[in-house]
Amino acid sequence: MEKIVEELTQVRSVRGTLLVGKDGLVIVSAGEFKHDTDFIGASICELFATAETMTFERFEAGKPVNITLESQDLIFIVYEVTEETILAVLAEKDANTGIINIEIKLALQKLQEMLI
Repeated sequence: MEKIVEELTQVRSVRGTLLVGKDGLVIVSAGEFKHDTDFIGASICELFATAETMTFERFEAGKPVNITLESQDLIFIVYEVTEETILAVLAEKDANTGIINIEIKLALQKLQEMLI
């Protein structure tokens, strides 16, 4: 798992990658973070849980596939890996999100094989 997460941080403009349990605890992280990874992991889980409630319960649109959140300085890309885990990638504002999403999907396949 560490190798897969580390490989994602090698993608151009990616600052960091986290594999997080849905309890908010970081399983694996790689890259540079301005804040504590445990805080980021818990925040990512809260974001995903809110999106899940919104799409699944409020709009009856099923579970979210991914969440992309753009701030002034960063892009957060979040995918569910399994029922218990989430993968989050933090990238620079000018990142090519298409390439990052392709790399994430390849990583998801590998992680799912390991975790399921």
